[in-house]
Amino acid sequence: MANKKTTFQFECDLGDTECGYGVWFKSDYYEKCCKTLKDPSQIVINDSNINLCLDYPFKKEFYVNLDSNNGFMRYQLVDVIKNLYDIIYKSEELTSPSPTDYHKKLPHKNYAESDGVYGIWGYNLEDLILTTGYYNPKLKILYLGFNSLSVNS
Repeated sequence: MANKKTTFQFECDLGDTECGYGVWFKSDYYEKCCKTLKDPSQIVINDSNINLCLDYPFKKEFYVNLDSNNGFMRYQLVDVIKNLYDIIYKSEELTSPSPTDYHKKLPHKNYAESDGVYGIWGYNLEDLILTTGYYNPKLKILYLGFNSLSVNS
């Protein structure tokens, strides 16, 4: 059973907010989410070396190798994932010939795709809510589940 896929949640309690679940990357709420994260010290992945698949909201998926001697705790993953997304969004602005393209709203309320190295489409960083981790121990890959909402709708 060591190869059974694992699913775990990134739940926090923000009370009566629009989000109400998950770790919202919106700057006003991120710290509150971290402080109310459920079971933050729980080891959710026992392996010490994994690949994190980053594919949302990007044109193509890519992988980042993560190492941790004693497995990965929930809060540790939240911190790493948020930091990676901060770097990606900043890099996108630096590599896009039209750096603000993905900030322009389309008629269906999502944002236009940027033309930087990651090809961010549909959502700004502050629209993203990290909700779920899907870990495949056979492949040693962690996939992420997000919900998103438009903070400017």
